[in-house]
Amino acid sequence: MGHNNDPLGRLIEMGKLAQKSGTIKGILLHQGESNNGASDWCGKVAQIYTRICYYLGLDPEKTPLLAGETLYENMGGGCSWHNVAALPNLKKAVPNSYVISAKDIPGNGQDPWHFSAAGYREFGKRYAEQMLKLLPEATGIQEMESVEAGNKNTVYFNLQGQQISSPKKGEIYIKNGKKVVK
Repeated sequence: MGHNNDPLGRLIEMGKLAQKSGTIKGILLHQGESNNGASDWCGKVAQIYTRICYYLGLDPEKTPLLAGETLYENMGGGCSWHNVAALPNLKKAVPNSYVISAKDIPGNGQDPWHFSAAGYREFGKRYAEQMLKLLPEATGIQEMESVEAGNKNTVYFNLQGQQISSPKKGEIYIKNGKKVVK
């Protein structure tokens, strides 16, 4: 499995390696099919998260945990009850946690656990959008000032590079070459 039967040790090893060339700004978590929805899941996640932060010298209050939902039942998901049984309680165990929605993300059509390749890309975008909202100063994102009615010189693009005529609240855009959030 690539971790010599020590998954926590492997996470710490990879985290320390990452810290040699960068700064860890958050931790991403995506639950597999084992023990999902278990009544003690949030407590176990909190313990592991705390240990990771401790071993890597991270402040849990400044290091968000982003946890992704599993494949929804209407998309063929076999573990979708995890989204209802466990994830809504994560904030109680890890106050600095955020759940990333898997709504409308398609499965791979081969098994009830995995997303399609396009689904994984969309899920990655959702993780990124949440992190960008949490770390505006570090990412250079600025608050979007009120746009004057009729100002035709202001052009906004979404993060996929498509021009947008009317930005939506809470979304991240590019304006004049800078990231902005409305």
